[in-house]
Amino acid sequence: MSVAGWMIVLLTGLAVWTAGLTGWLIFGPLTYRHLQDRDQHHGKGGWFFSPTFLRWVLLRGWAGSTDRGLRGLAAPAMVLGWCMLVGGVVSAVALVSRPGQAPW
Repeated sequence: MSVAGWMIVLLTGLAVWTAGLTGWLIFGPLTYRHLQDRDQHHGKGGWFFSPTFLRWVLLRGWAGSTDRGLRGLAAPAMVLGWCMLVGGVVSAVALVSRPGQAPW
């Protein structure tokens, strides 16, 4: 891969990660607070950035709920959480596979 191609992959990965992180910081707390208000947050981690809650949102633990408000908050949180993870992995792989130089 050329340096220009590597830079495009790196910048795209960082852009997707940034968009995902920003969106998660909006929809993650809203979803968690929605669960707290309905006293349904037990067993889903202690806060909105806990691995347990992130896994619950990403793996659609909320999909069986009849609460339309929860589904309306959790669906964008899921998409943005996946953007955060995929963008982070793409950026990390791009940094490790930098052409022509060691990554450090």
